[in-house]
Amino acid sequence: LSPRLPEFNEYNGKGDRALRSKDYNTAVKEFEKAYTILPRELETQLSFGRALAYSGQLDRAISLLETYNKFK
Repeated sequence: LSPRLPEFNEYNGKGDRALRSKDYNTAVKEFEKAYTILPRELETQLSFGRALAYSGQLDRAISLLETYNKFK
């Protein structure tokens, strides 16, 4: 695993909280940070894709979720 795992967990947690609060732009920013640390973490990919879709960034969401399906 990454030596940046604590940092990943922080960003991922912030993204989860923002997504649950329907603060989609913040969720996108936090999940993007987490994704750069562990890009193959499937739950983060799925949540990041959802946040992108809810924020109206459909092309990015589709691209990310297609990658998610390849790794799943």
